[in-house]
Amino acid sequence: MSDTDRAPPFLSVSSDNHAPWVVVASCILIVLSGLTVAAKIIFRLKSAKPSLYDAFLAAATLVAVAETVCVVLACGHGLGKHRSHIDDADFELVNKFYCTGSILAVASLALSKTSILQFIVALNPQQNVVDSCYGTLAIVVVWAASSLLALALQFEPTLHVDQRALYVYIGVVNILTDVALIAIPTHLMFLIRKISARLEIIAYFAVRIVVPVFTIIYLVSLSSRFPSEDPTWDAVIPTIWHQVMLNLSIITACIPSLKRVLDAFRSGAAAASISTPYQLTVSKQSSLGRLRLRAKGREDPSSRGNSSADGNRERRQHGRSSHISASDSERTIPTNSGWKVTKTAGLAEDVPEIHPEVELDGRSQGDVSETTGPLGDEQSGHVHI
Repeated sequence: MSDTDRAPPFLSVSSDNHAPWVVVASCILIVLSGLTVAAKIIFRLKSAKPSLYDAFLAAATLVAVAETVCVVLACGHGLGKHRSHIDDADFELVNKFYCTGSILAVASLALSKTSILQFIVALNPQQNVVDSCYGTLAIVVVWAASSLLALALQFEPTLHVDQRALYVYIGVVNILTDVALIAIPTHLMFLIRKISARLEIIAYFAVRIVVPVFTIIYLVSLSSRFPSEDPTWDAVIPTIWHQVMLNLSIITACIPSLKRVLDAFRSGAAAASISTPYQLTVSKQSSLGRLRLRAKGREDPSSRGNSSADGNRERRQHGRSSHISASDSERTIPTNSGWKVTKTAGLAEDVPEIHPEVELDGRSQGDVSETTGPLGDEQSGHVHI
């Protein structure tokens, strides 16, 4: 095929047309967001049932795809060109597509924030953290509703909306809520004693700081957009920064829900730190059995006294002790987390997993319960002192 038979490019950059920069940036970013979310959801489908925060994240991605389509259509009708080079009909379409894209962008941002808040709540943290999450969620809902209403009013030609003030309001509240999404889990993680684990988990949430950074860059770039005598030309740079901010909001929302983060939460989200190796011992002292958690080489004096008293009462009632020696009838099973699970033969029930007794503020006695973690069927230990 000769060069004369080739079709012209869909868009070409020229001195009076910068629309291709917007189209290329928007398409690349939405593809990255889509691949990130798809990989996360596929992993979730293989490991466990998807949760509510996965649905919010998927919805945010779909809305962002629709927003990208609006931006591309706006570029097709004159966004990125000089106002003098497009007619009034195309200029009107550019404004409509641009405004529609802004509405969809706010909806996508709100959904991605909701996904993170739902993930934090699904970890069953302390009540004050849950209250903070719901308080932030209320702010996000009010912010999204007011922003969507104000943006929709731009379609009414008889109403005058200060666009610069509106976009600054949207951006500032977006920054504040993103900071809250970082501060809430960071406050929770400071309860973990082990510094390395604390910093590792904080880093997964703190990576979202890039979203406020690019939001600030976007707000600064609006100075060339409002006011402007050439709005279609001056909107190129703000639109590119806006697309970066929007897609980073989706991508960073995927990071905290990685399984590695949840594993770290399971070992420390209850404001606890494990200082010695633990094993589970089972004493067949009743028809249902008693579970005791003991640290190797370490036992609280009060617990020894309580155990001795319990043994005396049982010997008086039953005539003999029914404690099974760990060396004769216990089997220790290593796990991926580094903990040891010791099962005792002869019980009707199997012990599914060790939940170590933890040390919190110098105390070593806790009530350990089993719950289902937000990533699926695996167990997570919660300590109630």
